[in-house]
Amino acid sequence: MSDFVSGDKVSWEISNNTFTGTVIQCYESRGTIPESCVVRIDSVKGILEIDKGLVGKTMPITRSILKKTLSSVINSKARNYELRRAYENITGQSAKPGNGPANLIREYAGVKVPKGAQGGSKKTRKARTKKTRRNKK
Repeated sequence: MSDFVSGDKVSWEISNNTFTGTVIQCYESRGTIPESCVVRIDSVKGILEIDKGLVGKTMPITRSILKKTLSSVINSKARNYELRRAYENITGQSAKPGNGPANLIREYAGVKVPKGAQGGSKKTRKARTKKTRRNKK
């Protein structure tokens, strides 16, 4: 099994339809969820017209059925755009900059988010200043 990187062009087949797409992010298996990649669908060739509506959509695909076609580098701007699109599709919320935490947007798109970026309670200002005051004495 080959590893996929952001920007890789991939193809896969489902019920006589051939899909091509761009890998946005891949992640390891988690519990019952198998190893998969979040892929933006670029084109669909096949008999079902229904699947044509999937073009441009972002969805997770099991890694085992993906085949590499061409490899190209995806820049961070394009990657961020795809992550925002994935978040918008899943939550129905706008992912404009400043609208919602980036860590959540990345988490929804299947990107591994570091523990520190997952948030948590901040100390109150009073507690922070009290601590520095103690250190000064």
